[in-house]
Amino acid sequence: MKPRFHGHCVCAFLMGQPHLDAWNDYVVFTTKAGLFFVSDYDNKKAWPQVANLRPETADEAAKAAITEYMALIDGMAGERSFGDEGSVEDSRILSAQEEKDERTSPWQVIQEFINAIPALVLLVDETHRILASNKTVQQHLGLGEDELKGGYCPLVVHGLDYPFPGCPLEESVKTGHWVERELFDQATGMWVSSAIYPTQWRTGQGGKIFIHTIRDITGRKNAEERLRKALGGTIEVLAAVTEVRDPYTADHARRVSVLARAIAVEMGFAEEQALGTYVAALLHDIGKIYVPVELLNRPRPLTEVEMNLVKMHPQVAYDILKDLAFPWPVALMVLQHHERVDGSGYPAGLAVHDILPEARILAVADVVEAMSSHRPYRAALGIDVALAEISRGKGILYDAKVVDACLKVFEKGFDFPSAS
Repeated sequence: MKPRFHGHCVCAFLMGQPHLDAWNDYVVFTTKAGLFFVSDYDNKKAWPQVANLRPETADEAAKAAITEYMALIDGMAGERSFGDEGSVEDSRILSAQEEKDERTSPWQVIQEFINAIPALVLLVDETHRILASNKTVQQHLGLGEDELKGGYCPLVVHGLDYPFPGCPLEESVKTGHWVERELFDQATGMWVSSAIYPTQWRTGQGGKIFIHTIRDITGRKNAEERLRKALGGTIEVLAAVTEVRDPYTADHARRVSVLARAIAVEMGFAEEQALGTYVAALLHDIGKIYVPVELLNRPRPLTEVEMNLVKMHPQVAYDILKDLAFPWPVALMVLQHHERVDGSGYPAGLAVHDILPEARILAVADVVEAMSSHRPYRAALGIDVALAEISRGKGILYDAKVVDACLKVFEKGFDFPSAS
């Protein structure tokens, strides 16, 4: 019997070529002796089941071989650690007959495994020391395995004598969680996805070992930038259409977009999410191209019939925007910007948890700008009146966190841009 180590699975190759398959967390292999079920070698409790699950057709020799094999690896179970040179200590799996002259190391399997991955893969410790590298890394850097081993990762990969800005290893060491970041390497002009995955392995000195993967995402980032520029052109065109038809509505949308983005930033939104909020705010009233201009500029309050016509603008805007390939749910944000957290808004009467966070921001920013600015049927009420309104409706009509963020934005000196 000659055992082999396959990842986390121990397979005894008995009397012929095996056929591997998965079955209830066991490796199932077929030999001339019958079917055998071998569990993950880390799961000691499952090992005794191997012989019990052997089919009736297996002979006594096969049964004895399985029993001997499992006893052997059972005795070898224990803490796995990597030595200074990258070897695995106290973790070999050997047959009794070959123990004197052959050693099969899980380290060899790990090396074969990372070599099969097309991305750049390194094993590093918490001090950024390289313990192992795959062939992709070696080819990319033009260095051999021995040249990379023991090197300082930031120096070898980025040419720096300090951790690369934003290096995910620093955070992973602190939190114990996997971390992935998209970083731009100015030296090469490349965008990369840099990820760190902590493992249970330890170095000979007890240090933690991490899997470090690096993928070139320059092509994707360039495509995103082209899309962003194309969307920017689309947004400008849509905004221009609104402005040509109704300059007041267009100016209102610009001012709402600036406030909405400021609120999103104050609430801790990521840059991309804040940008999506800004775009949605810029387009939130585009549905008003459906509303007759004389209604929008009528110097008196609207009748109920007229108001019901105006209330159709979120749905019209959604129909215009829904098929555009924005990287954010802009159409839904715009559709929901007149919803209220108590369910009293329109067009769908959604309650707080059904309204997108960005739409809740739009609702507050829209009200503040509208009340503080001049309307065809009334003079501007001013910022103080507008802030008092959202304070009264906090937690009832408007999301409480959004109201608090809006108040803080104005406390910090926010001011609307001048009308164009």
